[in-house]
Amino acid sequence: MKPIIRSFALPLLFGIPCLWGIDPAHGAQVLREQNCLNCHAAGEYGSGVAPDLGRRASTNDTPAALASRIWNHMPIMAPAMTEDRVPRPQMSERDAEDLFIYLYSLHFPDNRGDARRGRQVFAAKNCAGCHSLNPEGNIDAKPVSDWKPFDGPFALIQEMWNHSSYMKNALAKRSNPVLSITGQQLADLGAYVQALQQTRSFAEEKPAATLTDPLAGKPLFDANCAQCHSQLVSLEDRLSNRTITEIGADLWNHAPRMLAIPMMAPDDMRQIAAYVWQLQYAGPRGTVAGGARVFADKGCATCHSDPETGEPVIGRDKVYTPYSMISLGWDHDVRVQRDLQRKGMAWPRLSPANMSDLLEYINSRP
Repeated sequence: MKPIIRSFALPLLFGIPCLWGIDPAHGAQVLREQNCLNCHAAGEYGSGVAPDLGRRASTNDTPAALASRIWNHMPIMAPAMTEDRVPRPQMSERDAEDLFIYLYSLHFPDNRGDARRGRQVFAAKNCAGCHSLNPEGNIDAKPVSDWKPFDGPFALIQEMWNHSSYMKNALAKRSNPVLSITGQQLADLGAYVQALQQTRSFAEEKPAATLTDPLAGKPLFDANCAQCHSQLVSLEDRLSNRTITEIGADLWNHAPRMLAIPMMAPDDMRQIAAYVWQLQYAGPRGTVAGGARVFADKGCATCHSDPETGEPVIGRDKVYTPYSMISLGWDHDVRVQRDLQRKGMAWPRLSPANMSDLLEYINSRP
């Protein structure tokens, strides 16, 4: 796992560094180390001469859209970097993926959790009616001082989820039996509980909010959620443009409406939340037929076909993603531009839809 770059304090998810299968902290590091901030701004950082990467270009905020923007910008970037003697970026697929998730976190930022507001949430939601702050309180539920340390809001949500059946019975005795929470309140409540744990030496240093690789949550989602959340109630279109903490709060708010609540083992909630969040930004899949047209119309066959058979020779060795296209573009943009110029051809411009279709076509090759 890559280390946190604490000296480059760009704003990240939850307002604190994140460690997960896809690492936005490393995406911020890529911007710095690849000299992107010499021309581009990203949030509060960078020169701002070129387009601000922290500003949404459109409502189409997907990996394919980022790949399209970078790909189409290469004929402008490459000569400018050569003229300014700026080293050409070297970007792996992992670099490109981390860069996307970092920029996405700027476009849909989670507000920082505030312990003082969290204390108010704890009081307003009457959490102290069952959970005192210490063992001396007159309560029936586990006091906050005895809660096990957690590293962010999803560990808290998981604990709340796992004893939600008990909470249903307790809340039924109140005038308002539904205890809902917003994403901001979740972040604040998490910060408050973390602060309480730190003052009691529950952790040696401030823990970071953590998630896993989004695809790690798919088996859990399929086993526990997909039976209901498919077709008409599919989540792809129901949680668009929501932050990861808001999705975590939605998971908690959904528990009272479920007939049966499956127990979550450690880290299950992180994995499911990360997968559900990924559904929001993955974007629509392309079509093989559309990709075949793109491959022909954009002149890809000129360089990427077998000279004897005319068959495409790309897509046989791996599964390609939008991040692959970003990495490939940086890897051979200057050479390809020169070859295209000698052949009297222009650099092919690809829309996000073109990019998605082309990837489907490439990956369909035997």
